[in-house]
Amino acid sequence: MISTTNSRIHITLSKEDKSIIIKLAKRDGVMPAHKASDLLKAALELEEDTVLGDIAVSRLKKRTRGTTFKKAWQMLTK
Repeated sequence: MISTTNSRIHITLSKEDKSIIIKLAKRDGVMPAHKASDLLKAALELEEDTVLGDIAVSRLKKRTRGTTFKKAWQMLTK
């Protein structure tokens, strides 16, 4: 048995989703499991971007009025 550094999970797909993954894998010349992994990575990145975007918007809403460059420079050079 060949060991792998990747962990495995079992998922259940609808027939339609399985068919789409197989078609995309054939198109890209990769195994369906590899294509499914790539699609999952892309989805996780999108989810992460959404969460980080929400955090950024929340921080922007909490910000007080800005300061002038002159005041900021004075604070940095003290």
